[in-house]
Amino acid sequence: MIVIAFNSLFLGCNKKEKHQEIKQAQVLIDLTKPNLLDSLISPRQLMTEVEYIVLKPSESFILTAAHKIQELDGKLFILDRNKQILVAYDLNGNFIGQVGNKGQGPEEYVEALDFVVNPLRKSVLIFCRGSHSILEFKSDLSFVRKSKIDGWYNQIGLLESENLALYSFLDENEGLFNIKLHDYNGKFLKFKMEHPLVKGYVPSDYSGFISGNYYTYPLSSIIYKIDENGIEDFPAYEINFLDKRSEDLRFDHTGFKFNNMENPEAILTKFEVGREGKELMFYYSFFEGTYVGFTLGVILSGGQSFGHLSMKHWPKTKNDIFNLLFFAGPYNLPSYNVSNGFYYVATNIDAIAAFSDQIKNENTFNHLTKLDPDLYKILINNPDLEYPIIMKFKLRERI
Repeated sequence: MIVIAFNSLFLGCNKKEKHQEIKQAQVLIDLTKPNLLDSLISPRQLMTEVEYIVLKPSESFILTAAHKIQELDGKLFILDRNKQILVAYDLNGNFIGQVGNKGQGPEEYVEALDFVVNPLRKSVLIFCRGSHSILEFKSDLSFVRKSKIDGWYNQIGLLESENLALYSFLDENEGLFNIKLHDYNGKFLKFKMEHPLVKGYVPSDYSGFISGNYYTYPLSSIIYKIDENGIEDFPAYEINFLDKRSEDLRFDHTGFKFNNMENPEAILTKFEVGREGKELMFYYSFFEGTYVGFTLGVILSGGQSFGHLSMKHWPKTKNDIFNLLFFAGPYNLPSYNVSNGFYYVATNIDAIAAFSDQIKNENTFNHLTKLDPDLYKILINNPDLEYPIIMKFKLRERI
């Protein structure tokens, strides 16, 4: 269920304390009242125009974790989360090369922590926290420039204006702001994402993210849109799910425990905004019996919302192969490509190792013959799944 609202709401706050003010999001997405279906559906049923790209082994490089994927100029740019480098493949799965080199030189980076692509300039921007810099490369992998920046940030977003947003979940700006805006050449513009100095702050990399113009505070389920011209950012979406941590505690990190079964508090984790802000994919935590984990949520542009009450999910009794292969939260979320409207996600090697018996179960494969015969053929020919498979897809408007 999705509810549209335009008013401001103050939940148990002291109006004199600006940071305790909670504004109601324009769109409330309520996963506690899911679309009524005859049975739980597979995430695959929400997708259309699905393609698979089997990445081929290379003697010069082994991909260990495809954390983020973008397509540009007929190439797939993939961030290896473990090795912290950016690499490129062609659309047939052949390894092209590494984007830049690791090192301390003028054209090198210490670590590729995040990246974005700019289809207008046919460029790739790598953010390196270790050397406090942003490096630009053309789609042919040639070096363009290296811009120095100040601050210890974690993620980078390319805004609609082509300005850049650097995001930190470390609360390192003395509790004042956690996003820093730069122009495309690296010049500082302004701070955003006001964040008060709080006691007991516990940084985490599974809560608090930026995606393009949108971001979330850690432990918050409201997605804000950056207003580059105004002072305050715009609360665009609020996602409501079972056992959700109260929004008025979003700056209170004391006492929060992810797996506290006695006092369950579920949180929003990573998210992607697609199709001109009309669709969402995200992970959130949930409790079911003695199980606690992360699950997938999807909002289609036609208004339908799906979470673990309507989709197959963890634990294994309600699971299917698409969760096992592609949707192991809280990190492995599909990346949205603005230029062509496709999402990209790779098989999760760690999840495959942990759930290999379920993946190779005969009933699982028989289920695929009707749901996705193309994936069935790929898995039959690649039974060991030692190298990633990229799934490229769009979301349906409705089902």
